[in-house]
Amino acid sequence: MKDIKLVKAWLERSGADLVTAEAAFERRVYADVVYHSEQAVQKAIKAVLVLFGLKEITEHRVASVFDDVVVSKYPELEPLVKIAYEIERHWLKTRYPLITKSGIFNP
Repeated sequence: MKDIKLVKAWLERSGADLVTAEAAFERRVYADVVYHSEQAVQKAIKAVLVLFGLKEITEHRVASVFDDVVVSKYPELEPLVKIAYEIERHWLKTRYPLITKSGIFNP
């Protein structure tokens, strides 16, 4: 029962991030769309990982854990893990201005 409550909590937070991503998209704040979309994916994956017995996931990059724990048993989920890996590649770049060779990148 406790695990189901934790799964629901992760999914509720995931849903909240998705709503925020949709609102940012409507306002054309695309950096925040990427960030909150990644957060929604991350939290949904954490909900699934709880169902697989992992309750204390503190990392932000969870695609590899999802790959090792879930996709290894259910290879038909491979397309989902590819999406998770791809969004993890981009989310941090959307959070903060960066100094680059060509100047300041402000997402």
